[in-house]
Amino acid sequence: MIRTTEVLSVIFGFLIIQAFISCPEEIEPDIEIEGVILLSLETTRCQSVYLNVELPDSGLMKTYSLYRDNQYIRTDTLYGTDTLIVDSGLEPSTDYLYQALYVYRGDIIDSSDIVYARTMDISNSNFVWHVDTIADYPSVLRDVAVIDDDDIWAVGELKMAGGPYNAIHWDGVEWTYFKIPTFALPNQSIVESADLKTVFAISSSEIYFCAGASFTKWDGHEFIPLDMFMDYIGDPDYGPLWRMWSKSGDDIYLVGEKGYSVHYDGTNWEKLETGMDLFLRDISGKDEHIFATGYDDYGENSGKSIALEFKNGNWNTLFESFSYLGDVDNNDYGFIYAVDVYNDTAYFSVRTGVLKYAYKSNSYKFTSGADANLLNHDFKSIIVQGTNDIVLTGLIGTIVHFNGIVWSKDDSVPTGNRYYYYGDFYNNTIVLVGSFNWDGALIARGVR
Repeated sequence: MIRTTEVLSVIFGFLIIQAFISCPEEIEPDIEIEGVILLSLETTRCQSVYLNVELPDSGLMKTYSLYRDNQYIRTDTLYGTDTLIVDSGLEPSTDYLYQALYVYRGDIIDSSDIVYARTMDISNSNFVWHVDTIADYPSVLRDVAVIDDDDIWAVGELKMAGGPYNAIHWDGVEWTYFKIPTFALPNQSIVESADLKTVFAISSSEIYFCAGASFTKWDGHEFIPLDMFMDYIGDPDYGPLWRMWSKSGDDIYLVGEKGYSVHYDGTNWEKLETGMDLFLRDISGKDEHIFATGYDDYGENSGKSIALEFKNGNWNTLFESFSYLGDVDNNDYGFIYAVDVYNDTAYFSVRTGVLKYAYKSNSYKFTSGADANLLNHDFKSIIVQGTNDIVLTGLIGTIVHFNGIVWSKDDSVPTGNRYYYYGDFYNNTIVLVGSFNWDGALIARGVR
C-alpha cells in the first residue's frame, strides 16, 4: 500500500538532526544558496528502481540525500547537473515512494516531489510447448512473425506433396500452407513458391515477405508482389538478403550475405555500404536506432563476428570479435550471434553470455554465461519482450528463459538434432522456427 502521509515531516526531521550532528558549520553569510531539486523515475526492474536526480549548476559542491518510504538510503555528491541513481535489492511487484533533498552544509535548500515507483513482476517461465515437424527433409523454416495468438506467419522452404510451399499460417486452430508469389529473373515473372528468407509484420494487414531480392506484401486479403531490387545484377559484392526489420512499409532495412544491406522506401531501393563482407544474419531496431550482427563460420573470415549500428545514414562497427571463444577480459565477447532491441537497449547474444547496449547513454552491461548458466549452447537467437521476459534459443534445441531475476533452461522441450534459428514473441505466445535434422522443418509454439 502506498504511504503518503507525514512523509515530508519525517524526512525533514530526520535529516535536520543528522545534519546538525555531522555538519555543524553554518553557511557563510556572503553565499546565497538556492535552487530546485528534481527527482524523476527512469525505469524499474524486478528488484531495482532507476531514478534521475537533477540539481542547478551553482558552481558549488552539490549534495543530495535520498529517502525510500520515509527511510534514509544515502547521501551523495553530484558532479554536473544530473545523475542516475540505482536502488537495488528490492522486492518484485512492490510499491515504493522516493524523495530527494538538496542539502548544503546541513541546511535543506529544497525537496523534490515524492516519486512513486513499482518494481516489475517476475514473468512466467512455464510454457506449454507444441512442437511440429513441417514438410519433408531437407525442408527448413527460416523466420517467423507473431502478430497475435491466432495470427502467425512462418517462411522458408517446404518440400512436400503438392509443394513446394514457402510459408505457413496459424489461425489459432491449424497450420495452413501457402505458395506466396514473388518476382523472379530474367524477366521478372511471377514465381509462386520461391524460397523465402524472411518475414516482417507491421500489422495483421501489412506483412512483408522477402525472397532475397524481391518483396511481396500481404494486405489482409491478397499477396501483392512488389518492386524487385535490380541493382544487385552485376554487383560482385552482392549476397542474398536474409533478414529484415521495418518501422513502416516505406522504411524497410535488409541485411544478408557478404555484408550486403539495402533500404526500401516503398518505391525505391538503396544499397547501404557496411564496409565489411561478413554474413549479416540478424537485424533489429527502434525508431532511428538500428543494429545488425554477422559472422562467418568458414572460409577466410572464419571465427570473426561483428555488431553494427546504423546511425546518421551509415553503418558503423559497434564492437567485434576475432575468435569463437573471445577474450572477455579484453572486451572480446566471442561469437556475436543475434540482436533484439527493446526500448532504448540493444540485447546481443554472444558466445560468452548476453551483452546489453543502452544506446542513449552509450553504456554496456555484460551478463556472463558462467554466472547465468548459459554456456555451451550456442544461442543463435535472442527474443526480448521485456527486461523481465527474454528467450534464448540454441543450436541443439536448447531454450532458456529470463524471468527478470534468473535464467532457467526449459527441460520440457526435446533437444537433440533440433535447430532453432529465429523466433518471435507476443504476450504469452512465443514461436521458434528451424529444422529437425533428417526429418524436416521445425516449428515450436510455446504458450503460457
